[in-house]
Amino acid sequence: MALAPSGLASHLARADIAVLPYLRSSASGPLHVAMSCGLPVVVSDLPTLAEAAAGYTGAVLVPPADPKALAAGIERARRLTGRRHADARSWTDTVAGYDDLLARCRARR
Repeated sequence: MALAPSGLASHLARADIAVLPYLRSSASGPLHVAMSCGLPVVVSDLPTLAEAAAGYTGAVLVPPADPKALAAGIERARRLTGRRHADARSWTDTVAGYDDLLARCRARR
């Protein structure tokens, strides 16, 4: 499902690459918006971000706090520009995840 061009999505619609060099993170809205726009993304290889980007063909994971690795990741991502990458996540996946979580919570009662 593509986002309507407004706010962050409108800026990303004009971008070639999204670069998200987090030092720590539990989630990233900009990562999900960039993926919904089909952009290549360079993102820190932190557990939650790596999980969020799993299966996304435009993802380049780099170690956090490593400027040389970040620069190399940007170069790798440049080779991924010029095409739209399909977002590996959908609302169907999100609903299924919540259904699974709720079923496990009910089973524990």
